[in-house]
Amino acid sequence: MPNRVSRGAVSGGYIHAKAWLAQILIGDAWARTQAGEEQARPWPWADTWPVARLEVPRLGAAMTVLAGGSGRTMAFGPGHVDGPARPGEIGVSLSSGHRDTHCRLLEELRLGDAIDIEDRAGKRHHFRVTAMAVVDGRRVRIDTNADTPRHAPSCSTTARGFESTPIVLVHEMW
Repeated sequence: MPNRVSRGAVSGGYIHAKAWLAQILIGDAWARTQAGEEQARPWPWADTWPVARLEVPRLGAAMTVLAGGSGRTMAFGPGHVDGPARPGEIGVSLSSGHRDTHCRLLEELRLGDAIDIEDRAGKRHHFRVTAMAVVDGRRVRIDTNADTPRHAPSCSTTARGFESTPIVLVHEMW
């Protein structure tokens, strides 16, 4: 039995060390992205790269948004879902992440909170929280047609036997 506990402790420590190192590598990839590198992968075998930096000033929180909305991507940070618009462009930009890791801060957001998104070119786009809802992702679709830039971060929960249920927050440029 002591062997199993020891292996579990080592395995848990390894996972935390890997997550810590990944954030350092993602930060380095973001710096390379801002310097003009296309698809600056944080590590050679990565299937994602930084596309934006999201900040919530009131909470003192910032995170790098990665390309793609797959589970592999969301293991390392919020992912920008491929769609009609990138952050700051006309239309609705969508990002998604796990509510119990990188997107835990969304439960602390309030109506009216500012959210700043920095794009690849270093331009900052300013948004305000205008609506919040918990929805069943199997039944609700986000209208991606908009004549102004908007961003809709969402977080999903996944439990055995249930489909993802995103918490959708709609933000409008101010």
